[in-house]
Amino acid sequence: MTLPCTPAQKWAMAADSDRSQGPELARLRSFFSRYRNWLILSGGLIALLIFLLVDNGILRHAELRGRIADLKARRFSAQAEIKRYQEMVDGLEEGDSLSIEAEARRLGMVRPDEHVYWIELPEDTLKARKP
Repeated sequence: MTLPCTPAQKWAMAADSDRSQGPELARLRSFFSRYRNWLILSGGLIALLIFLLVDNGILRHAELRGRIADLKARRFSAQAEIKRYQEMVDGLEEGDSLSIEAEARRLGMVRPDEHVYWIELPEDTLKARKP
């Protein structure tokens, strides 16, 4: 049966076992006890750097969040453009005369009773008009 012992007694027993195992182990324990805080700090710093700089780290995560926001904005503008085109197609399919005429004008078509006049201005006049 073992008797309870105090922490100081446990430390003394560990020191006795260190002496029995050789001076190398005693030096190693002394090194770790002396530089324990620095070792913990440097290990934490290395872990932090790995966490930040690896391929799937926090920097990559932030980059991907920015890309998600950009893609959502592009999706929103594409949906608005699809809606606009769908309204244009619906207007053309329904036979809306204003929609049909607007599309025909955009394609450069004219009515049979219309006359088209092309006015060509000299280039120096065009340059003077540009800001």
